[in-house]
Amino acid sequence: MAEFYGTVLEADEYFDLERIYNDIWGNETAAIKQKALIQASRAVDNLRYIADKADSTQELSFPIGNQTEVPVTIEQATYLIAEQLLDGWDSTFEAENLHMKERRFAQAKSTYLENSIPLWIQAGIPSAEAWRLLYPYLAPEGSIQLNRVN
Repeated sequence: MAEFYGTVLEADEYFDLERIYNDIWGNETAAIKQKALIQASRAVDNLRYIADKADSTQELSFPIGNQTEVPVTIEQATYLIAEQLLDGWDSTFEAENLHMKERRFAQAKSTYLENSIPLWIQAGIPSAEAWRLLYPYLAPEGSIQLNRVN
């Protein structure tokens, strides 16, 4: 049973061949990379998609609908999220600071407006690039899904 999208080896190849900077990913052990991929896959699966799982017995959300395989873009999004997690992105910290209005340290000041929080951060996705890869599969905002139960 799949615990995460993609593989550590495919992620290594993705960062080696397709990414200019891969120091964060490349400096970790395979075991740590696998943990990051598991956590990233959970973030991917926490979103609401336009279709249900292709097979109700599958552990992860993808493939969906009539797909037979996990789309490469879902795997790539997972790799990008895992990289951000390895770089120290903390969803709890981000969630606690979503409504920060002002923070001061000596002469430096940071102010954030509530309505300018990016959707991907609100959704728990640490990478705008990963969000762009996930977005085509997401259910429209405000839509509801009804399921018939016998």
